[in-house]
Parts: sequence; C-alpha cells; structure tokens
Amino acid sequence: GYELMQEMRIRGVPGIALSGFGMESDVNRARTAGFSEHLTKPINFERLEEVIQQLLSNNAPKR
Repeated sequence: GYELMQEMRIRGVPGIALSGFGMESDVNRARTAGFSEHLTKPINFERLEEVIQQLLSNNAPKR
C-alpha cells in the first residue's frame, strides 16, 4: 500500500490510510508515504465521509 501510494501521489491522487494502529509513528509513516489522511479502525464513517468530502473539494478542477 505504501509503495503504491507514492506512485499515486506523483500523479496527484489523494489517499486515505486506514489502519488498526494510531501511534504517532504510524501516522508519520502514512504521511511520509504520501497519504493525505490517516484514520484508525474501527472506522468512524462520519469522519471518513468528512475526509473524503474535503479531499474531493481540494482536488476539484479549478475553473
């Protein structure tokens, strides 16, 4: 996942890391790999929806 995310970021694709681990080192590893956000399991679907909406609005084509 981390290697794929690095390739995706080169192309400007955002990503959300979903992990059972929430230590600062885990979050830093995800951010270093290029993930836009890091969320922990169990998934809070309201928070996931917020993050997705934010990423979509940040990556919308500018007019």
